[in-house]
Amino acid sequence: MIEARQLTKSFGPQKILDGVDLRIESGESVAIIGRSGGGKSVLLKHLIALLQPDSGDVLIDGESIVRMDERQLLRIREKFGMVFQGAALFDSMTVAENVAFPLVRKKKKHTAAEIEKRVARALEVVDLSGVQKKNPAELSGGMRKRVGLARAIVYEPQILLYDEPTTGLDPIVSDSIDQLIIRVRDQFKVTSVVVTHDMRSARRVGNRVMLLHEKRIYAHGTPDDIFTSHDPVVRQFIDGVADAKETL
Repeated sequence: MIEARQLTKSFGPQKILDGVDLRIESGESVAIIGRSGGGKSVLLKHLIALLQPDSGDVLIDGESIVRMDERQLLRIREKFGMVFQGAALFDSMTVAENVAFPLVRKKKKHTAAEIEKRVARALEVVDLSGVQKKNPAELSGGMRKRVGLARAIVYEPQILLYDEPTTGLDPIVSDSIDQLIIRVRDQFKVTSVVVTHDMRSARRVGNRVMLLHEKRIYAHGTPDDIFTSHDPVVRQFIDGVADAKETL
């Protein structure tokens, strides 16, 4: 469903990606790990064409999106939902208005009753029923993350992208977000791509784990493959941030 071929990206003199190759099949749940500032979020934004590469290609369902115009990209982006690192909620809108935002912007117009029903269902999925009239400022960090996820799933996309979904959350709340990611994956049969430096989260939510190192995908495999690897680069990264023997 998602493929990157020899992707490169620089910002000024700083090269961020240098020949990234990856392939993610329909229905997979992939965790992309790597050091902070190593290009994980930049890679994620290329998959939805929020950034354009300097060279290389990105294909979604076999279609190259690199040279598409905005009109063509709108069609591709309708396949995606994205949960941003800080939830990216609109402070001036209520929870209901934030969740409804993708439906309001779509070309296909929904009635007010349809929108209200879909918003309520999305909030129910993330265990936030009854908060429609609240403002983001009234919510905890974990609740804001849940609202961001509700907004991402409200129009039932085929692919969900998560940018550091547990950053800034305590372990208990982080675990609940992981369980939601798994629940949404299984309930909606979506392809999930989770960018994280949280090793507990990566091991839990990913059917496959990819390590972004030195500007490219250095290693990939099942969570057990990665967390029991004897490769010195993988071992150094895993041991530096988590106990690879921890049972989740």
